[in-house]
Amino acid sequence: MDEGDAGDSDADVDAARVLLPFPSLLFLPQAQQQNDSMRKEFAPLLSDVDAHFAWATEAFECMPEAVNFWMGDDRSSTSFHKDNYENIYVVVTGTKHFVLLPPHEGHRCYMRKYPSSTCRLKRKGNAPSASANAHDLSNFGDWDGDDLFFELEDHSDCDAEVSWSPLDLARDRDAGERARYPRFYSDAWPKPLHVDVHAGDVLYLPALYYHWVDQSVDAEGRCIAVNYWYDMKFGANFAMHNFVNAAVYHEEQEEGGTHLHLESEFTA
Repeated sequence: MDEGDAGDSDADVDAARVLLPFPSLLFLPQAQQQNDSMRKEFAPLLSDVDAHFAWATEAFECMPEAVNFWMGDDRSSTSFHKDNYENIYVVVTGTKHFVLLPPHEGHRCYMRKYPSSTCRLKRKGNAPSASANAHDLSNFGDWDGDDLFFELEDHSDCDAEVSWSPLDLARDRDAGERARYPRFYSDAWPKPLHVDVHAGDVLYLPALYYHWVDQSVDAEGRCIAVNYWYDMKFGANFAMHNFVNAAVYHEEQEEGGTHLHLESEFTA
């Protein structure tokens, strides 16, 4: 299970990882770990899904590097991010809602450097806390009691940094949120692409596409999906993506910079 929430933290938070018996996963906002989990933790379910998609394997000239299992409810959403993988995303039940931007418009996500931190699972009172990395929740006894909570580790002295987007589309009805990020919300910019992926649908999400995802549940309150990550080819598209977004980022660091002019040139 991968679970954590940075909230209004000024750090990029690595989620706490805990080991749970399978029935317990049914009550979590999101159960997933992007570690080829379908072929590891959920290997007994492999016979229920395709090992790969023949047309994708032929097109990408390789087998999937990872196959991941996702399950959660409508409390779960991602932040805006990109992956260096060609992504074949399959919804088993429920609906996934994607908001997409192409790689050359990554600067509209306001990517910033944040110190890296970790979410730690703790028990109220004087009981010792568990490691933030993968650990067995049986150490906590009655794991679903009200005395367990997640806490951010102190990251004030952390040197590691991660690029991440502060955009939170779950709060985009707030006028202040929209005013803070005009490149994303302003009508002067092209609208992001919205895609609903229903049960039985397959979405091809190209590598480096920025995406924000939330979900709707089925009649039993769950959304389940499996995705297949194929290695991307680091060619001209990767170089252009890095050049455009780096140029905009560095212009923003200079007082009185002309980053809006740069953006209009590169996105024309």
